[in-house]
Amino acid sequence: MNQSELRRQIIHSADETSFSGVVNLTQNTHQIFNFCAGHADRNKQLPNNINTKFGLASITKFFTALATLKYVERGIIKLDTKLGDVINIALPNYAKTATFRHLLTHTSGIPDYYDEDLIEEDGTFNLSIPWHDLRRPMDYIPVLPNLPIKFKAGQKYQYNNGGYILLGIALEALSNNLFSHVIQTEILNPLNMQNTGFYAFDALPLNTAIGYIEKPDGTWRTNQAALPFIGASDGGIYSDIADLNKLWQGFWADKIVSQSTINDIIHPHVLRNPNDQEKHYGLGIYINQQANNTNRYLLIGGDAGVSAFSDYWQASKHQISVLSNNAKGMWPLVEILQNHINNLQNYQE
Repeated sequence: MNQSELRRQIIHSADETSFSGVVNLTQNTHQIFNFCAGHADRNKQLPNNINTKFGLASITKFFTALATLKYVERGIIKLDTKLGDVINIALPNYAKTATFRHLLTHTSGIPDYYDEDLIEEDGTFNLSIPWHDLRRPMDYIPVLPNLPIKFKAGQKYQYNNGGYILLGIALEALSNNLFSHVIQTEILNPLNMQNTGFYAFDALPLNTAIGYIEKPDGTWRTNQAALPFIGASDGGIYSDIADLNKLWQGFWADKIVSQSTINDIIHPHVLRNPNDQEKHYGLGIYINQQANNTNRYLLIGGDAGVSAFSDYWQASKHQISVLSNNAKGMWPLVEILQNHINNLQNYQE
């Protein structure tokens, strides 16, 4: 498939699904393909562009994992350190006994404050306190459920947002600073990621996409009453295509953590599905094992009015990123781009 055909397929898919966002394909640092659609601000009719900043939802967890592992590298904590050894505030008992390893790999078995089985059809979820009261990880303590653990720690993989909130609380205790400041100093500043950060809904920077929730009748509303006022350690950071490229390049170039830590991050710690031997989870990152014994590493996020995907192909060093300010149309575009890379690799072989 040449680039003209790739663009034709992308445009057709985006039109069919009313996709709103940006698409990028890179190899090493070379930009191969860009595409933009929809509006960052529908009321003002401001279009999305390749420099627009989007909410990344759970891609934030990769930032949380990297910051946590910086403290492991410094010898301040170990992966098997229990949370109760570094946090002395009142938390449910299961939180005190959970280890950093189990929280990072979604194998802790603890109950989740954000039960994804209870998400509404439009992507929204209701908490016992208002979303606008959530401005840092500590604010989530009242919504952490006092329930029994679901399974013995380490027994299996079960995605858990609350586990990453606990990691954020731990990072604030370890650093004696706000979680957002930890991410800024440990990751964003060293990589010069100037268009990435935790932004309040009432103070979004210029050229930042507002998230939109589509209603069944064709109308829409913004997502600003359906998500935390400011993102935390389980989701909510904003970024753009250029900064995501910096993140991948900086990660593989040992600019955030050492090579030995990188090896631990991308090690397949746990199967995500016992019936699929190709799909694993590392430390804050998804791993898909390819047929040629090379891996593809994925960062995925989804929330009310947010879709985000970025992956890195180990063999060819391709990188796909699709960022959207609604919940429609991302996955068909990802599939088109993945097929394009597979065709390139098959042709080269």
